[in-house]
Amino acid sequence: MLERIRELAESAAEELNLSLYDVEYKGSGPRSILRVFIDKPGGVTVDECARISERVSSKLDIEGLIPHRYTLEVSSPGLNRSLKIEKHFKSAVGKLVKIHLLKELVRGRLKDFKNGILIVEDEGKEHSIPFDSVERANIEMEL
Repeated sequence: MLERIRELAESAAEELNLSLYDVEYKGSGPRSILRVFIDKPGGVTVDECARISERVSSKLDIEGLIPHRYTLEVSSPGLNRSLKIEKHFKSAVGKLVKIHLLKELVRGRLKDFKNGILIVEDEGKEHSIPFDSVERANIEMEL
């Protein structure tokens, strides 16, 4: 179901020259929340979020993918956006990141991402981190 929702949201975003960043579905029944994150260079406007919300809602209603009431939230991924898939990490090269590993936290500048390995520089020291060992990651705001 989530993959089909992702396809519908991506189609709606492309119709408005936006890109789909991520989709999250949490909860169950009428308390469930569908979050759609959209992006474009320079950021997205409230109006663009509203237009995507209308399109995604209509597409979901037509296909009947969510058979109960739910809350749809549409927004940008924000400045401290989560990094989940390879595409997110590739677009974050050059930015400050915080990467949670099983027993370690690495903060630094993402220098490169090739062949499934993240290269993060922290105070002159480079860390080579296998992508599949990342528990959670996000961009850090630069001061």
